[in-house]
Amino acid sequence: MKYIQYTLVGNKTNIPVSVEPAKYGPKHPDGVVPTFGIESSYETGVPTFFGIAEDTFEPEEWMRELNEEEFYATMRKEFKDRARVKQKQVECGGFWISPEMFVRTDGDTQNRLAQLVTSINNDPEILTVDFEVDEGQWQTLDKDTALAIGKTISKHVRDCFSWCKTIHERLDAALTLEEMLPVVRDIVSFKANDNPPVEQPTE
Repeated sequence: MKYIQYTLVGNKTNIPVSVEPAKYGPKHPDGVVPTFGIESSYETGVPTFFGIAEDTFEPEEWMRELNEEEFYATMRKEFKDRARVKQKQVECGGFWISPEMFVRTDGDTQNRLAQLVTSINNDPEILTVDFEVDEGQWQTLDKDTALAIGKTISKHVRDCFSWCKTIHERLDAALTLEEMLPVVRDIVSFKANDNPPVEQPTE
């Protein structure tokens, strides 16, 4: 088995897109089974992919053959990077406290919530607070509700980081494609453990 780094080629010409655009559309080179790509390269016009080929496969001059250790190290790094991106997307993508209340969770909102909790804990005279739970949506919260929201969002953020740490550990432990694929699927499917709105039945 050979491990190959490559890019796409023209559908009719078999010339790599690093040399000329694929006028009739791109494809993966014949003889290489695509395994993963470098997501950050997709928008460059010359995406980087890695695949597996039979021992009899002769790489083109513009391809690069890797050893098994380098192939899996590159794959682990790529999916660790993807896990970090997914963790940030979920962390900052908002959170349904209940089916009726959605709260933003971007960095600024996280900071404001932390400051709000600190203020309430330090000032017993605070009974209610005005808070913008989503853009343009203000609510007056009693202090117990505000503290509960702060606690829930704090746990959401911690859970996202813990998930990412676990994914990295699973990738480090995976030694074969069969062991890595479930981890890759879990990266794709990761989402907030919140309370999305309940769909109303249609009449």
